[in-house]
Amino acid sequence: DLPSQETISQWACEPVRLLILPTSIFLTNQTGFPVLSKKHQAVIRSFFSYHVDVCISGRPRHDGDLLPYTQYLQHLFAT
Repeated sequence: DLPSQETISQWACEPVRLLILPTSIFLTNQTGFPVLSKKHQAVIRSFFSYHVDVCISGRPRHDGDLLPYTQYLQHLFAT
């Protein structure tokens, strides 16, 4: 469900200010928390340097409403 690398490269040349991440792209790790695949992590990390805002959309698929998703993204940003 990721676009081609060519499309992602084109986005990187545009003034992207917002990433909308549907809850459906998150996987569940062994402890039951939402995580992203390595490929999704790489794409999202590449946009962090552009100081984008991130919006999580969709129904939460994990306990704790959207909090586990935001905590995970904060961890991803910090690492």
